[in-house]
Formats: sequence, structure tokens, C-alpha cells
Amino acid sequence: MKLYRNIVILAFMIIALVLVWGSTGKRTKVEMKPENVDNTIAIFDFDADSITHITIVNSDSRFELERKEGKWTSIFPEGMRVNDYTIDMIAEYFSNLTALKIVKDNEENVKLYGLDDPSTITVRLDDGTEKTLEIGDLTPTNDNYYAKVKGDSRIFTIGGYIGDQFKSKKENIRQRILFDVLPEEIHGFSLERGGKTVFVAKRTENGNWEIIRPVHQAVADSSEIESMVFFVSNLAVFNFIEEMPSDIGKYGLEDPAYAIEFETEQSIQRLLLGSEKVKGYEIYAKLADNNEIFTLSMELLYFLDVPLDDLIKSG
Repeated sequence: MKLYRNIVILAFMIIALVLVWGSTGKRTKVEMKPENVDNTIAIFDFDADSITHITIVNSDSRFELERKEGKWTSIFPEGMRVNDYTIDMIAEYFSNLTALKIVKDNEENVKLYGLDDPSTITVRLDDGTEKTLEIGDLTPTNDNYYAKVKGDSRIFTIGGYIGDQFKSKKENIRQRILFDVLPEEIHGFSLERGGKTVFVAKRTENGNWEIIRPVHQAVADSSEIESMVFFVSNLAVFNFIEEMPSDIGKYGLEDPAYAIEFETEQSIQRLLLGSEKVKGYEIYAKLADNNEIFTLSMELLYFLDVPLDDLIKSG
């Protein structure tokens, strides 16, 4: 009898455990949260490649960019060289913009968020439509920006880094690399000093260099010429000085102190160097086909006063 009672008690306990487990399992299943919940708030969602124009307006600057055949050019200011990679990133951020959070769904007093006189970025798409984002003040923690879409009353926050890109100044988007060329693509190279030719060199079929002027077919010290070619192909603007100068003479560029010219299969590039802004350190310069004045570090231009004899291979 005792054994029978124990069997009944054990059976009851097993049934109770099953019921409890089943009940608990069911309740847990109901309360489980789905994984990978997307909490982002989409503001824009379209293909960045459909953007044909970008206009950025800040308190102290305005510029307008246009994309043609995959390359960005500056419409205003006209002729300003821009960095394609930087502009492409801005387009990408804009086309996939998400808000961190909605601050107000319908706020009339936008001045509270610096949106009464905002910075703006406007994009035009290939179908002619335009979208404008207004960027206001930094949030109290200084890590995000208040923003809103033009025509939409919602105020939201966006990341500080993305906001900085949308509020870019001209110096942030300008192309500092002077030449889009690889050293091995250059097959002709020359240097002028004081309006007189120091040397003209060309790359031979075997990849070496020979000087063709003023000494005819002199065997050049190829390592010296190759070093010059390398540094010139990697020149970058040190400081931007003046976009549309009325007098290039004040920079010593009316009669340049030096001129460097190189030739590729696609083009001939000519760089003019004027007076030194900082002796031995920084020099005024311009491209022959562009009026903008900038400076270059003289560190990469060590060869400007090299004697011709040092470039001719001895023996």
C-alpha cells in the first residue's frame, strides 16, 4: 500500500512539473522580444546615384555642385576643384539618412533648436525633384544636431559627424591633390627656372629617362628624374589663397620663378611657381589653366635649383 501511495505521489509530481513547465514555456514565449529589431527612423531612402546636384548653404558660404558622367564639378564658385570621394560620401549619407530620435512631431517654435536660420543641404534628383534638409544647433551634449526636412514639421536629431558633413565649408570639399596621375603614366617632364629651360626629359621604351634639351639625348640619372616625377605627381595644396585674383603679380606669378611641365597620353599639365610665402618652406603657385592661387610645401620641390650636371649620368 505504501508503495502504491508513493507511485501515485510521484506521478502527480511529474504531471505538475509538466503543467508548470508548459505554462512557463508558453508565458515566456509570449513575452520574448524579437531579435534584431530595427529602431532606426528613416528620413530619406533612395539611390545616391540618382543625385545630380547638391547645394550647401551655411551662414558664411554657399556652393553648388553638379555631377556629370560620375564626376563632380563646382557650378558655384565656378572652377573650384572638388574632391569626388568627399562629395560621394555626402550624397550617400543624405540618401540613406536616419534620425536618432524624433524630438517634436509638430513644433512651431523652431528657434529653440536653431532652425529659424538653419544651414541647408538641397539635393536634386535625376527626375527633377528636390529634397532639402535643414540643420540647426548642436544638442546640449554637443554630439548630435537638431534637424528637419523642409516642409515637414517634425524635428529630429542626426549624428554629429553626418551633420558636420552636411554643413561642410568649401575647404572641406576641395580637392587638394593637384594631379590625378600615376608616376608611371608620365612620359615627358621639364623644368624652367626664371623663364629659361633647365631641362626637358622623356621616358624611353625601356622605362629609363633621357634628357633631350638642352643636351641632345644625354643619358639622364633616371633615379633623379623618377624622384622628381614621383613627388610632382603627389603634390597637394598646402593653403588655398585666392580664387579669382585681380593681380597674380603680387604672388610672383606674372613672371614665374619656376615652371614644371609634364606630359601623359591624355594631357599636358603645367604648374607655375612664384615667390616664396615663407622662405624655404612655402611657395605661391597656380596651374597654367586655372586662375586660383594656392601655396605648396617646398619640401617636395627640393629639386627646383638642382644643376643640370647633377641630372646627367656620368661615365
